[in-house]
Amino acid sequence: MKTSFLFLPLFFLFACRQNHTSYSRIVVSMNGTSADSVILRKISLNNDPSRTIQSGVLHFSRDSLVFELPLSPDSLYQFSLKYSQNRLYCIPDQPDIRIVMNKKTGENRIMGSPVSATLLRFTEEQDSLIRLSQTVWFKLKDYKTREQQDSIRHLFSDMTKRIQQRFYNFGDTVSNVPSFLVNYDYIDFQDDLTKMNKLVTKAGERFPHNPAISRLREEVLNLIHIREKELQPGDIFPELSLPDLDNQMVSTAAVSGKFVFIDFWASWCQNCMVYAQVKKELAADPRFKKLALISVAMDNKLKFCQDQVKTNQLPGIQLIDKDMWQGQTAAKLAFDSIPFNYLVGPDKRILAKAIPADSVVLVLKRFIH
Repeated sequence: MKTSFLFLPLFFLFACRQNHTSYSRIVVSMNGTSADSVILRKISLNNDPSRTIQSGVLHFSRDSLVFELPLSPDSLYQFSLKYSQNRLYCIPDQPDIRIVMNKKTGENRIMGSPVSATLLRFTEEQDSLIRLSQTVWFKLKDYKTREQQDSIRHLFSDMTKRIQQRFYNFGDTVSNVPSFLVNYDYIDFQDDLTKMNKLVTKAGERFPHNPAISRLREEVLNLIHIREKELQPGDIFPELSLPDLDNQMVSTAAVSGKFVFIDFWASWCQNCMVYAQVKKELAADPRFKKLALISVAMDNKLKFCQDQVKTNQLPGIQLIDKDMWQGQTAAKLAFDSIPFNYLVGPDKRILAKAIPADSVVLVLKRFIH
């Protein structure tokens, strides 16, 4: 009997400790001068939508919020401040994690989770490089001579290649699944399916039992299969029925009796921005009155796309495929990277595709007189 009474407290102590370590306790505080709401979203690593699961208010910099999440190195969450653009990813892989979000500078810190801290540091570095490249591109309008503009374009291209190579290298070496998957969406493989297949195959070897990686591997193999059926000039361009940026359904078949330049882009795609100026020039050129412009955002971030269209004053019909590479656009058209485009004739047949930005006008002049 004495042994039993002694055993019970030890049992409950052990049970409580086991229960405690099955959760990740995440303490969030803020550096800033005004109150803000902290929003916690669970980021889906499959085809399910991400969702908001908790929120709370930080009134002062000395306040903190405590979130308890299931301890899982294969789960991904996002903390964001409601009244700023400040956000970060967190992987609940450790029992105790501390996050400090700086509302004023946007620079955040994560302590207690090395994998989350590594992802945060890499993300902030990439965001900084992307902002710098955008600054370089926007300076293009300040230069008048062709030589100066070509120099800016060359610099922008080099910076974009460096950014993309960093995305690829990170994905090729990162040691956890959530970091790999969130980074993978930013890699622009262009037309190099071999490079895509190599990266995903190596990820499958690093994470052999993860269902999300296995599913991605199947999707890549499917893309390779689709590519074998890629549309060519002379083929009929299939109808796409997609929402516009105001969520109104639009069919590409509604454009009749005109040539159509249809291009595919995303809010995060730096190379896609090269076509923004091209489309504005086409819309203003009286030689191309018989031309309709359609842009399709392969993107699930509607607000970012709306901002890009407004900032760049993009002309034409603006559509969005929020399912991106799992949507009807990729399935019907069999391309696997952006930017991408087609020139379609009034008879719905493809005249040209994947036209470089500096060759669009020359190609159009061959068909539109």
